[in-house]
Amino acid sequence: MIRKPLGDSAWLLEFQPSVALSQVVALARAIRAAAPPCVRDVVSSYASIAVHTEPSSHREIGAWLDEFQLGSSSTFDGISIHEIPVCYDGEDLQTTAELLALTIDELIDLHQSAIYTVAAIGFTPGFPYLTGLPPRLHLPRKHTPRLKIPAGSVAIAGNQTGIYPCESPGGWNLLGKTNFALFDPLANPPNRLQVGDQVRFIRVPFLEQNRNLTATHSNSIHDSNGVLEILQLGSQTTLQRMPRHGRESAGIGPGGAVDPQALDLANRLVGNSPDTWAMECCLSGPIIRFHRDVTYAQCDGHGRLRQASAGEVVNFSNMSGSVRSVIAFAGGISVPENHAQPLQISNGMWLALGLPSCTPRVGNWFVGWPSRRSHIQLRFLRGVQADWFSDQIYQNLTDGIFQLSPRSDRMGARLTGAPLHVQQTGQLVSQPVACGSVQVPPDGQPIVLMAGRQTIGGYPQIAHVISTDLSLLARAWPGTWIQFCEVSLDQAYEIHRQSVVDLGKIQCAIDLLKS
Repeated sequence: MIRKPLGDSAWLLEFQPSVALSQVVALARAIRAAAPPCVRDVVSSYASIAVHTEPSSHREIGAWLDEFQLGSSSTFDGISIHEIPVCYDGEDLQTTAELLALTIDELIDLHQSAIYTVAAIGFTPGFPYLTGLPPRLHLPRKHTPRLKIPAGSVAIAGNQTGIYPCESPGGWNLLGKTNFALFDPLANPPNRLQVGDQVRFIRVPFLEQNRNLTATHSNSIHDSNGVLEILQLGSQTTLQRMPRHGRESAGIGPGGAVDPQALDLANRLVGNSPDTWAMECCLSGPIIRFHRDVTYAQCDGHGRLRQASAGEVVNFSNMSGSVRSVIAFAGGISVPENHAQPLQISNGMWLALGLPSCTPRVGNWFVGWPSRRSHIQLRFLRGVQADWFSDQIYQNLTDGIFQLSPRSDRMGARLTGAPLHVQQTGQLVSQPVACGSVQVPPDGQPIVLMAGRQTIGGYPQIAHVISTDLSLLARAWPGTWIQFCEVSLDQAYEIHRQSVVDLGKIQCAIDLLKS
């Protein structure tokens, strides 16, 4: 077993291919059962385990992990066998058959002849990574990943096959579709398939309609007695709080605000706890009518405290400081604790607020960071697959200048620049990833994983942006120039420690301004 830093907020344990999947899963369960509170999550995939932790406890957990030994279990408990109907009409079916020098019928016969084993659940909620793909069907991922793959798509990549439970980006080769239900967020467990289960695909000429692969539940939080009336939502306004950890083994990423520093600061300004629900806006914010006096804070680089009167309409659509903005309201937006996510908000909706606590005096003052920048520097740790790249390519990462693409989203910040082509041949077996992981698909254009990231990925990770700098990237507008600067793990620890100290100083200043 080899232990590697997966950035400054996780450790990756890698095992030899000869180690049985059941042993890896058994060790992951043992770590999960014995983990101290600072361990956020434990995720296994094939021959690797990720242990996610708070950056401040990263060094301590690394030493703690060294005390674990690989278990001797070699079987799975409670294995189920599932037959999954597939209509083989995928977008890549023809080209995949041609690349493999097979007829379409030969490809389909081979794909449905195998019995597959669920090796991991990840990427998106309920996505099963299946081993057992016949060697004749092994095929690399797409050169450039698609931005949208339809829900229910059955696909292959490398030596794996899988099913996309919901519409998402992806780089696998699409063979067909299924209507097999994979995920229900309110079920226990939420995934229909479990690690160790077996799967067989059955060819069908067509699929029944109106069956969801991901169960949906009412998640409207409209409150007719609310305080905030959304007149116009804005282009990408969502309700967010801090990441929710502990569900990555089910393929459910931590999510949360893309700019957690802005969320933390905006909530502190109005007297809320940092984890209180607030609005995060991208590109343009909402237009809101207030139905009682409300103190609010908007943080778009600078954090400012303002007062809205009953009946007043406030236009938050003009954003200039950063591409994302957080608006927090004294008392916080009221959301039931067991609410299904993601939360849906829309024009005309009314939102309730909790009871406000003591807030600072409203005035002509602000706190925060420098406004809109044309150039930023991201500090990073060496990636777990950095040795897959030549010395020259790795130097191109540190010496080159990249540009933030407008194709970026909550899942990942896509960069353009000199291609970072992989030197090592062969396909990477899918591994856990973390926020800040810099993945490199075959086209060589890096993707920095953000708050809406997948839990497991199959592209080599050349670097890991440190936790403190992810908010800087979250605020950057498309077209921003980006340079990478490598730091050591000890330097990353010190940078994080200093950020905590700085936040404490800001809190002291806020407390002095409270009435």
